[in-house]
Amino acid sequence: MRADFDALPIKEENDVEYKSINEGVMHACGHDAHTASMLGALKILNNLKSKWSGTIKFIFQPAEEMLPGGAKQMIEEGVLLSPNVTEMLAQHVLPELESGKVGFKEGKYMASTDEIYINIIGAGGHAAIPKNYNNPILSASDLILTLNKIFLKKNHNNSIFAIGYVSAKGSTNVIPDNVNLKGTFRALTEIT
Repeated sequence: MRADFDALPIKEENDVEYKSINEGVMHACGHDAHTASMLGALKILNNLKSKWSGTIKFIFQPAEEMLPGGAKQMIEEGVLLSPNVTEMLAQHVLPELESGKVGFKEGKYMASTDEIYINIIGAGGHAAIPKNYNNPILSASDLILTLNKIFLKKNHNNSIFAIGYVSAKGSTNVIPDNVNLKGTFRALTEIT
């Protein structure tokens, strides 16, 4: 059984007992629920160990949201060996699913995650003198909109493209030299 437990660079705004004690870090994407569920399964199976036989390996996976890392790195380091894993159960919460319901599917159920890092280089300058600069913010904006349109058209194969971070570090009258973009690409298949 496998559960992820990443903490992400997100400010947690919930006012709950289990809120992150680290400012600007949060167990989002259901990671708290995944870990709690697997710990619950471990406790139940341990209490019932006289009623079943065999071996169950519990894998708590870090770095699901980071590359390199996650399952690929753990597999390369031998997590599926000694004892050898012959079947794997993994879970992920789905906020759209009604509370108290579970969904099962054989094979692929959730998309892979790839990280995207783009650095657009222009030539900065004073905003009042357009002939002296090449504004990378305009190129970044155009790129984001164009890629978004492409992936909306390809939505039939369940791929998702999203940019979640844009940093230009200019000012009201300063055009920056570059723009940094970070995003994600998620797909159920490598074939487009």
